[in-house]
Amino acid sequence: MIKSIKKETKGKPGRKASGLRELSAAEARLAISRAALRAIEAPLPADLDRSRQVAVREVIAREATKEEANTVRRAVALRQTGARLGGKDGTVPTLERLLREDIAVASVQVADAGEFTVRPVMRAKTMAEVLVATGVDKKLARTAEMFAMDVERATIGRLTASYGEGGGGGNATAEPLRILQALDRLGRAQDRLTRKERAATWGFLVLGMTATDVGWALIGDSLRGPANGEKDMRTATALIVEAALERMSVFYDAQD
Repeated sequence: MIKSIKKETKGKPGRKASGLRELSAAEARLAISRAALRAIEAPLPADLDRSRQVAVREVIAREATKEEANTVRRAVALRQTGARLGGKDGTVPTLERLLREDIAVASVQVADAGEFTVRPVMRAKTMAEVLVATGVDKKLARTAEMFAMDVERATIGRLTASYGEGGGGGNATAEPLRILQALDRLGRAQDRLTRKERAATWGFLVLGMTATDVGWALIGDSLRGPANGEKDMRTATALIVEAALERMSVFYDAQD
């Protein structure tokens, strides 16, 4: 990384070289912002003076811009695909969600004129798919998926129960029971978790906080320093969440 500082003496790449030309102004600003955040959060050696730190971060941001532009471009292409599939702009996920890469194009069978045809659709990836893609063990990813499903039953279930009771629907008695069952499962699954593990699990898996933010919230003070940055926080969060999933897997495995 430090060697690359030599590049600062060369001419700055233009909009074309940085990969921003094919993006709209708003999309280009998003790519630049993402590159700037990477530069700000990059850990640097403690012995660098202020001016050298600024110079190195400028190089990091410049080099990251093209990669971030490509990431935004892929998300824009996927959004355009979703618009064609859905037929309405309102059905297309936001660019921010597409950038998190938890949306995929899948194929489903549908009945059409008495025959089954395969049509492409956009759908959210499951929690397990997202975690496995980041390197989490399949067994632990499955535990995370079951935990997320119980959270969904316990929260969305309350909404459907209200609809059922208010409209006289047939689920007026069934939904509250499902809610209680989901709440009971959540309580027993988390019974052996520490407070830190519970906070990391909910923050990262349920609330959608980034691993970096969760790490800073839980252990940032103990690791704060010039040598500790985004990568250290992500690693710390991964270790805490992994330990929590190991504990919860004992409960969910016993339910099968």
